[in-house]
Amino acid sequence: MDIYSLGSILYELINNESFPEFTCGPLKLKYDRLKTIQFSKHKNNKFKLRTECKSEQLKCLLESLLNPNDIERPTIDQIISIDFINQSCLKYINSQKLIDNINYIMYCDLMAKFSLKVVTKSQLYELLNEQTVKGDHVYYYKNLGYLYSLTGDYTKMKDNYIEALRLDSTNDYESYYNLGYAYTKLNNYIDANKSFDKAIQLNANLLGAYYYRGDILQRIFKQSNEALANYQLANSLYPNDTHVINQVALCYDNLNQFNDALIWYDHCIQLDRSNYDLYNNKGLCCNKLKMHEEAFVNILALLNLKFKLILSFLSFHL
Repeated sequence: MDIYSLGSILYELINNESFPEFTCGPLKLKYDRLKTIQFSKHKNNKFKLRTECKSEQLKCLLESLLNPNDIERPTIDQIISIDFINQSCLKYINSQKLIDNINYIMYCDLMAKFSLKVVTKSQLYELLNEQTVKGDHVYYYKNLGYLYSLTGDYTKMKDNYIEALRLDSTNDYESYYNLGYAYTKLNNYIDANKSFDKAIQLNANLLGAYYYRGDILQRIFKQSNEALANYQLANSLYPNDTHVINQVALCYDNLNQFNDALIWYDHCIQLDRSNYDLYNNKGLCCNKLKMHEEAFVNILALLNLKFKLILSFLSFHL
């Protein structure tokens, strides 16, 4: 495991409210203060913990996670078997919750290696099957579903969120939302919208659900009025989100309400002057209104931004 996994362990096992009496002196800190944990390098590049720690077992665990020798680092089973973790944690949580946290730590470690191209996607899946602590529990499938979303395997993502919802669908708007996202990536737009509908029923403040539902209605089903209603709801929740504002403008544009579209394009450009798509969209809209000079000004702004982008690229690579 790497330093990222160490941070995950400290966050999940020390700062998590599920562990109300899991205290380790100065180690019981906010996640953004992990830098106060002090290590020093000893011979063979091994780390020693210099920050006070009430448990010698925990101290040894943290030191061993930073061991430069992969073989000497603890396995998942070894972490679970540590008496200190069992005695301090299992009073308050069931064993499955601990397994979920251990799985989460392992996922972070594997994803760090995957993102750094230390392991390939096929190797990642093999390691998942070998190392994951199995359990017929909702969080097990939710964590796997999220992991598969990061690797782009949306079929496995879908299957795991379906299984998580089969086990417990009570108020689980996140799983419905993620399931809808997986269906969208698999081009199953009818089931995607059904999932987003369910997510919004459980949580009416989901920006992403309104956004993706609006995108499906406008881009796939060509229902601009219905799409506009979704984007306006999203805008009411997050009024400065430029992606949403641009989509509102595009809906008005598609409905031939060009003056309203211009108002929203201008609002979006005020918030994000570096997005050349906005100048392109506004320029096209101006042209439809026969505002040719205004259209020309926006196309010049678009070309200027693209020219600056090209110069930046060349200066970086030359």
